[in-house]
Amino acid sequence: MCGYCIEGVVLDFIQCEKASETVDVEEFMAPFYLRETEDLLKTLFHIKKFDDYSELIDIAFFRVWEDLVFQQHCDLYKTIIHEFSTDSLEKFLSKLRNKNDSKAFETLGNNELYVDSSCWEQFISNKEQLIEESENILNDYYEFWLLGKNKEISDPVKRIAETGIMDPIDNTTPEDWARFDSLFPMVYFSFLILVKYKSNSKFIKRIALERSDRPPGFIGNDLWLERKAFNVCVKKHGIQFILDNFKDIRFEQIYYYLLKELVCVEDLDVLKDHLQSDHPGTYCIGPDSVVELIDDLKSAV
Repeated sequence: MCGYCIEGVVLDFIQCEKASETVDVEEFMAPFYLRETEDLLKTLFHIKKFDDYSELIDIAFFRVWEDLVFQQHCDLYKTIIHEFSTDSLEKFLSKLRNKNDSKAFETLGNNELYVDSSCWEQFISNKEQLIEESENILNDYYEFWLLGKNKEISDPVKRIAETGIMDPIDNTTPEDWARFDSLFPMVYFSFLILVKYKSNSKFIKRIALERSDRPPGFIGNDLWLERKAFNVCVKKHGIQFILDNFKDIRFEQIYYYLLKELVCVEDLDVLKDHLQSDHPGTYCIGPDSVVELIDDLKSAV
């Protein structure tokens, strides 16, 4: 099962949480809950009973970085980090220290950065260098993962011989999946830096509109980043961004935006009119579902 297959379930979770409806917490969905929830502490309480809970520490750090970069002043690191083992914490920080070849970001693997506010303030004040490094990292991600430069294609004959199936996810080699997983924490942090300091960066738009020709993995970090980048672009440029780039946008992205952001009635009407024109094709979430959501949002005003 790929990220596209599970995306509808992710959107359903967001919608249920938004409506304050009870959600049955399933173990296989824990990464998505932690990534998308507005009630992080409550969600942590529910999912920390799962066997592979410690493996979610990367997503916990994604949320900590959001908190720090946008100065939400929730002191999230001190609040949640005790929920993870010392071993899992050190393993993640060590991965950042050892993998990170960016001079501007070399401190991200230092625990002191998260417990000493003066250390963080000094780090984040180096704005120009952070922006430059962030754009370099997102460019590498864009070229490697989205455009497929230097990506390998696994041998289909060997795959059939070894597994007896031809799963499109396996078009991406294990080595490239490992490279993606290793790269993604820095990609996400770089994205946050650009959202804060340079939200009109061409790389945010590229990530919002360009997608790999190979299926995303089950966790779908690339789809999550795509949705987040899309929201930034629409907030920056208005609903016209959707109309201007409609052929490159998935309906799931629009649905996600409507769930996550406040949209005025006038913009909802413009979007609804556009969605009600003919859009042939096969979708996981189609235009009718988006129109239904728009009507629900308007009725709640």
